[in-house]
Amino acid sequence: MSKEHQFDVPPEAFEPKAWYVTRTDANAVLDEIRAWVAEGNEPHLWRGHTHSPPPPLAMPVYIGEVYLPAARVKAKRWAACPCCCPRDPKYGREPGKVAWFPDEQVIRLMGPDCFRALNPEGHDIAVANLAKEQKEWRDKVFLLGNLTKVVDAVALLEDARLIADDFDELQDTLHSRLSICAPKIWHHIGKGVLSLHRSEKEVYRRRDGELHLRPVEVTVRYGSVSVALFDPDSRPLSRKFTKVIESLYDIDYDDVEAALSALSDAERAKAAKTLDQCFQKGRELLAELAERRRCLSPANLATLRAWGREAETPIRFFINRDGSDLFVGARPSEVMRIPLPASVDVVISELPALTGLSSQLGASVGTTRKSA
Repeated sequence: MSKEHQFDVPPEAFEPKAWYVTRTDANAVLDEIRAWVAEGNEPHLWRGHTHSPPPPLAMPVYIGEVYLPAARVKAKRWAACPCCCPRDPKYGREPGKVAWFPDEQVIRLMGPDCFRALNPEGHDIAVANLAKEQKEWRDKVFLLGNLTKVVDAVALLEDARLIADDFDELQDTLHSRLSICAPKIWHHIGKGVLSLHRSEKEVYRRRDGELHLRPVEVTVRYGSVSVALFDPDSRPLSRKFTKVIESLYDIDYDDVEAALSALSDAERAKAAKTLDQCFQKGRELLAELAERRRCLSPANLATLRAWGREAETPIRFFINRDGSDLFVGARPSEVMRIPLPASVDVVISELPALTGLSSQLGASVGTTRKSA
């Protein structure tokens, strides 16, 4: 590196600042470090940084990560690292490590992987411990921000389960009727796309070179429809809602903060995973329920009915809703009646949004986001 690109590091930066006797002492200055670097200052000039190279056999504790400002990263103005390049630009594209060295009682702001060249084992252990701490912190923040939503979520899913139970019973009745009056209907609508079979003429050349016409059958797209309610292989929705509700009851704490304090790290991780998965599965089930309701919408039934009476339809089919009754059959004159429960018209609200999924939370212990 040419001298014009080197940092003029003052002698006091290399002097050990043995001020951090405990991890608590080190953690106490994390916010100060973040603010210093975020303002565009050189990490090696922070008042508590020790810029001398760490002992090769030292066992650091990575207490956090720090990002250079976005404008500095864009300009590729990297920071100096005490491990390998104390006077040269070295790191910044990836977040640097805030490393506490207990034996020396000092803090060094270093490149993300630079210490690994001195002590691979010590670096890998420190990285693994930091990742574990960050995950535990994310879980705790995630649970504190979202466990209070469990009560409302359970109430909403309980209402949805009752409606799903009505739809399950309706679906059983519908399949029973269709097996009599339109046994092959699923074969023709199962993909949600309605087609017509149309006879046309195509030109072909015979061996003698003469052009002739011959009849061919072509498939023409008619339209799209919702068909979940007609699926003969679908499983009862109400049971799926029950499983989600039972799982949410396991993490429905009266006093969230007290409960989280009593849980082990492993139990908090399990609770965060359960909460995340239950809300995700709950949304999927609510979407399935809404899709079954769409099957009974006037537009959906009208499309099926019009397709079923087309001259070129592959199967004769009639379906119509009259108030609280559904009629199905091959023709309007040959229908079977299916009573509809009032709940088929009830629209369920959405689950409350979770604030930052535990597995995707960007900021964590000792981590600061890039500033704009």
